[in-house]
Amino acid sequence: MKKFNDPQNSIKYTGNNNLSQHAFDGDHPTATKPRCGMVLLKYERSHSFRCSNCNRDKVSKKIAILQNNPTQLICNACYGYIISRNEIK
Repeated sequence: MKKFNDPQNSIKYTGNNNLSQHAFDGDHPTATKPRCGMVLLKYERSHSFRCSNCNRDKVSKKIAILQNNPTQLICNACYGYIISRNEIK
């Protein structure tokens, strides 16, 4: 499992939050607007990681992180489920 590392501070989100900067092997993500305390990062290439929510090994271009704990990686499926349960329709 690879860990995030980005010494060049490459996330392009312009909101007023203090997200840690993340990249996998030089693949710099773009970040979406925060929803339910999470930010969805979109990468150019797929990366493997373990989802902190479902505890499964995943391979994806989209990885969500918690704003208050950016070391917790969440898969896109769990991210969508959490959003659907917490946002008013």
